[in-house]
Amino acid sequence: MQSQNNGRCDIGQAFSKESTIVWDAWGNCKPEPGSLDQTCLGTQSRNGKEVDKKGEEIRSFTETRNCLLTTDVVDGGYTIWGEWDDCSYKCYETTSRYRTCHDPTPCNGGNDCSDLGRDTLTKDCGPAAGQWTEWGSWSNCHMPLGVSGYGTGIHERYRDCTDPSPICGGDYCIGNNEMNENCRGKSMLS
Repeated sequence: MQSQNNGRCDIGQAFSKESTIVWDAWGNCKPEPGSLDQTCLGTQSRNGKEVDKKGEEIRSFTETRNCLLTTDVVDGGYTIWGEWDDCSYKCYETTSRYRTCHDPTPCNGGNDCSDLGRDTLTKDCGPAAGQWTEWGSWSNCHMPLGVSGYGTGIHERYRDCTDPSPICGGDYCIGNNEMNENCRGKSMLS
C-alpha cells in the first residue's frame, strides 16, 4: 500500500485508517542460490511490518525483487562442456553434450557467447568397445594345501570391463580380468 501526500508518494510507509506498513531499506543484491547466473542478475529483499495506531506490530513480512549484481558491461563466456549423454539405450542414434553462456553471464549489454562457437555438440552412438577399470587390490597370499610354515603362495587381483561397458554390440575388453603372482606367506597350518 502506498499513500499520496500532496502529489508525493511515500515509499517507506503505507497508511490505512487502521494500520501503517513500515519498510526497512533494501538489502544487498546477492546471487540467487542454484541459479546459473552468478554474475549479473540477483535478488534483494527487505522486511516490512504492519503496525496499528498504537505502534504495536500486527504482522511482519518480507519482499524480494530482482536486481543487478554489477553495473559494469560484462561479456559472456562459456562454461566447460558437460558430459556426453548416455548412448547405451539409444544405439545408432545421436548423443549430445552442452555448455552454457554463464561463465560469466553477459550483463548490461555485454556480448553473448554467439561469437565464441557452438553451445551443443552431437555425435553418433554406435558400437563402443568396453574399457577396463583399474586393477583391484591384491588378495591375501594363499598357500598350497599341505604346506606348513613359510613358503611361496599365490595372490590375485581383478578388474572389470565396465569403464565403460561395451554398448551397442561393441567388443568386450581385450586381455584378462584376473592377474596371479607368486607371493611369500605363512601357512595357517603351522
